[in-house]
Amino acid sequence: MRIVIIKIKNKTMKKTFKELRELDVMMGELYRTDPTVRNTKFGYAYKRISDKIYFPAVKEYHADLAMVRLDHALTDPVTRAILLDNETNRGYKYDKAGMKDVIEGEYDLIGLFDKKEFEVESYAVKKEDVPPQLKLDTYADLVEALEGIMLNVK
Repeated sequence: MRIVIIKIKNKTMKKTFKELRELDVMMGELYRTDPTVRNTKFGYAYKRISDKIYFPAVKEYHADLAMVRLDHALTDPVTRAILLDNETNRGYKYDKAGMKDVIEGEYDLIGLFDKKEFEVESYAVKKEDVPPQLKLDTYADLVEALEGIMLNVK
């Protein structure tokens, strides 16, 4: 496999939230194995893409998730205040039916977001700025995920 850098001018493509999430996990693994990659031009290019596309998508997902959880939370019958539960990651108290609704709503939201598409602007990286690890077969999935976003692989 060889990596060829193309000049990309205002090229955009669509990636699903699931694809972006998987790409972020793979980049995290690359950063974990070699933290110096984060401080390279390649790392900067990925940060630029993730800051512009992935992190806002995650923020939108978490906002929708919070609404699913809040919609089914128990309230105090007298004050109508929402009952908080700091012992769980959901943050609110639920009765049995409410918990079932929350779980169902979370699964529905995950399914909806996994298919949701986001427009990604390509960002070209010069050949000399591509980390040598990406030429190894162990990162074949990452190279495939980056194709068209930052790399043109042939």
